Amino acid sequence: MLSKLVQVPEEHIFQSKFDYLDGIFLSFFLYVVYGIWFFLD
Repeated sequence: MLSKLVQVPEEHIFQSKFDYLDGIFLSFFLYVVYGIWFFLD
C-alpha cells in the first residue's frame, strides 16, 4: 500500500510535466505556422 501512495504523486508530476511541454510545443508550432503564413503573404 505504501508503494502505491508513493507511485501516484510521481505519475501526477510526470503527467503535469508532459502537459506543460505539450503546451510549449503547441505554442511554438502555432508561432512557426503563423510566421510562415505571414512571411509568404
